[in-house]
Formats: sequence, C-alpha cells, structure tokens
Amino acid sequence: MKDAERCLRWQSRRGLLELDLLLEKFWQEHGGDLSEQETQRLSDILSLSDDELWRLLKKPPNNDDALTGKLKGKGGAECHKH
Repeated sequence: MKDAERCLRWQSRRGLLELDLLLEKFWQEHGGDLSEQETQRLSDILSLSDDELWRLLKKPPNNDDALTGKLKGKGGAECHKH
C-alpha cells in the first residue's frame, strides 16, 4: 500500500457511522485501483467536514464525477445518464 493511500484511508475514518460505512465499502471495492487524479480528488473530498461530506454523498447524482459515483456506491456519472 502506498503512503498516499495509507494517509487517505486514515482520513476516511470519520465521526459519523454512516460515512464510515460508505467509505469502508469504497475502500473494499476500489482500494488500490485509484489513479493519481482520483487520489488527489479523494484527498480534496476527505478534507470536507463530516456534514459537508454527508451532503455531497447523499445529494442526487446529477453530474457526479466518476470518483464521487464510486464513493456513493455507483459507477460514476456515466451510470446516471438516461
């Protein structure tokens, strides 16, 4: 496991159980498969407060980028086009 990924996994530990569950599922499904861009985006996302992160992950998937879709347990923006 790379140092950056180890730090991100640590930052994924949140004070809100629901976030912990979502983020744990994300790491189980996508850990080790992140590109550099996704790693940077995840770092930005994890810098949000718990409330901001919860709102981001629970809002409708209108124009989610691929990483946000993965965090929500979806495939990303391409899975939400009708």
